[in-house]
Formats: sequence, structure tokens, C-alpha cells
Amino acid sequence: MHTYKKSALILFVLILLFEITVAVIGDIDTRKPWGDEIRLYDSVINFGNGITLDLITHYRQMSTPLPFIIYAGWGHLFGFDLFTLRILSIIIALLTYMLFHIILFENLQNKKLAFIGTLFLVIHPYMVGLSIFVFTDMPAILFLLLGYYTLQNKKFYLSAFFIALSILCRQYILFFLPPMFIYYALQYRETKSIHGMVASILPALPYFLLILLWGGTSPDNEYRALYLNEQFSFHIDVFFLYVSLLFLYLLPFYFFTLKSFFTQRRILGLSFVLSLLYYFYPIHPSIYSQDIGVYTVGLFHKTLKFLISSDTVIQGVFYISVLFGLVVLLTFIKEIYISIQKEEQTQTFLLNLIILFFFIVMPFSYLGWEKYFMPILPFVILRLLLLIEKRPTQALS
Repeated sequence: MHTYKKSALILFVLILLFEITVAVIGDIDTRKPWGDEIRLYDSVINFGNGITLDLITHYRQMSTPLPFIIYAGWGHLFGFDLFTLRILSIIIALLTYMLFHIILFENLQNKKLAFIGTLFLVIHPYMVGLSIFVFTDMPAILFLLLGYYTLQNKKFYLSAFFIALSILCRQYILFFLPPMFIYYALQYRETKSIHGMVASILPALPYFLLILLWGGTSPDNEYRALYLNEQFSFHIDVFFLYVSLLFLYLLPFYFFTLKSFFTQRRILGLSFVLSLLYYFYPIHPSIYSQDIGVYTVGLFHKTLKFLISSDTVIQGVFYISVLFGLVVLLTFIKEIYISIQKEEQTQTFLLNLIILFFFIVMPFSYLGWEKYFMPILPFVILRLLLLIEKRPTQALS
């Protein structure tokens, strides 16, 4: 057996055993809806009762409708019992993890790093939950990775199709489109091809049609009236939340990439200056979270509050993570600038752009939440593993 296939098979078996173990421990056959799963499950049932234009317009969610349609289709085939729908979540998760493994191996040509990088994604606490319960995040990540994989293989319009599906799962996946357009626009002088630029525009069209139908960026319902009543603005505290996660959620990788990030004095100094803004914009739960009795911004914050009683210490932990996260982000921005100067559009340039635009787009959301970092996590893992491997990268086309 080819060594890669053997490694992939071993990984698949390990992930499958892990998912089964988590499913058993989580009692997914008998456990009542967990967290937001209760309202997501209700929407699946509504879509299962029949898809109408009125339902598409007014269903009681803030996100795009494709996951509810997918789960409803599964329900029609195998039943709408919550346990049956959770089985689909496990299948989607397995497909996502194995696709990520393929992407890592094709880019790194290193079975060990591809193996470790995939397992790192699998055991992330949020990914564990998303892989066994009925949530809308994992389908979005699967389609986004399919979009990136087909883009790497120069199948531009197939890539556009998958990215469109991802946006129809979670509208904030729009952050992926500007990097694509910039990347292929800069390549145009050399390639004279517009396919990449066209493929970066097409995925937004289905969502644009939904905006026309909804009369806004999300379904026309009471949630939108409640949540989207503020002026459209960039939330610096939300920006700091995701910057902190860029460091916290990937901490083990930085032990192997210290010289790439933490030896540049100018970036360290600029990061320190920018981090002082944290005093005015500390990480905190949104008013919408507090209104429903949630006083954290996610699992890490919740764990800190469980372990540490002092809010001052907790904010100190977040500040340090923001400081180091800014170092990482500014390093990626510096690499983007150098790539543009040298007219070098490599894969790492595209990855850096993808990461940057996540941080540009996401803080405009009305709600900052740790879970929303998950779609960018595979791309940051790949970017850091490329640093560890020190493998030269080529343009995607």
C-alpha cells in the first residue's frame, strides 16, 4: 500500500474511533438539544415540512439557509429524530477532516505534519462539538475547504460553486472572496486570464439574491429586528477577540516558529503600541449575549472564569494574547506587502490575504464569539505548518 494511503487510512480510523467515543460520552442518542441546537433543530423541522418562498424569507435564524435544507433532506431519507440528524453531523465532520488532511499533505508533502495538523483540528474543543451536534458551522467549513482544494487544482468555477455553498451556510464566508480577487488580479499581467477573478465574484451572487429577497443581510424576522438595530460599524473589541485567538488557539505551533514572528523589533514595538488600545476596547460579551444570560465570549473565556475568579487576571491573559496575536497578524501583513513589492503571488501570499480579510470582515458582526474563528483555523494551521516545513510554495495557477 502507498505510504500516504496507509497514513490516511490510519488517520481515518483514529478520527472515526475518536468521533464514536465522543458520541458515546456525549450521549448523542438520548441527549436533549444542546445549546443553540434546539433552535437550529426547530429550523430543520420547519424546512422538512416543506420549503416555500415565505419560509426562505422569514425563517427564524440569522444565518443563510443551506444547512437546514441539507439536514432536512437527510431527515426525509432517514428520519428527523435528533440522533439521526447528529449522525449526519459526524459524517460531515469526517469528510471535512479527511479533506483537510489531503490539503495538508498535497501542500507539505510531509505525512507526519499532515497527520499532526489534522489531528490538531479534530481535537479542538469547538470542532468536537460541531462534529456531533446539529450545527451549521461544519457544512460551511467543508464547502470552504472544497472551494480552496478545487482552487488549488485550477478548477475555478467548481471552486466558485463550493464557495457559494459555503456562503449559503454562513454569510461571513464572504471574507474569502476579496483575497481571491486580489490574488488573481495581480496575476493577470502574467497569465492574461480572468477566470480566477470571475470565480471570486460568482459565489456572492446567490447570497445577493437572498439579500434582495430578505430586504437585508439576514432573514426578515424578529431576530434581525433585535440584533441588527445598531449602526453598521467595525467593533474593535471583536477584532481583539479574534486576534487573541490567533495566538491562543494555535499556541503549540508558535514554539516551532518563534524566529518567524517574535524576533522582529519593529513589529514587536508596533504590536505593543496597538495593544494599548485594549484598555479602551477590552474583550467582553456583547449586550445580546448578556441579555440571554451568557457572560463569556466562548469556551476559552468560560474556562478562564471557571479557573480564575479575578476579572483583572482574565483580562490580563487576554491582553497578552492580543499582544502576541498582533505580532503574528502584522507579520502576515508585512509578508503581503513584500509579496506585492516583489510581484510574487505564491500560495502563502493567498493564505496571508485570506487570514487578513477574515480580520477585516469579522469585526463588523454584531456578535463576537470564539466559535466564529473556526472557518479560518484550517488556513492558519496550513500557513504555520508551511513555515515549520519551510517548503517553498508556488503560485496556484
